[in-house]
Amino acid sequence: PQRALEIAYLSTQPIMNLRVLVNNLQQLSYRLDECVIFAALREKCDEKVAGLMACRHACLAACDTAFADLTSVPFRTQMEAAMAKEGYCRFTVRRA
Repeated sequence: PQRALEIAYLSTQPIMNLRVLVNNLQQLSYRLDECVIFAALREKCDEKVAGLMACRHACLAACDTAFADLTSVPFRTQMEAAMAKEGYCRFTVRRA
């Protein structure tokens, strides 16, 4: 799953690598320090609209898709930090 997420982000974000914080049998956690979708929402709309973090659904869906084939292992995906509040996004997928 980590490689699938890396490919997804490297093809859509201006980053050279995905900042993986934890990758083990229990969880995969990564951080994004910049996001072109969030930046575009802030530029084209305003801070209030960007603060709704509508872009999070794309990242959560990427996690769910990357882990979808692991049907024998139940997992839970969550956003633990948001660009609008912390200045970065952090997503974690844990075994349920």
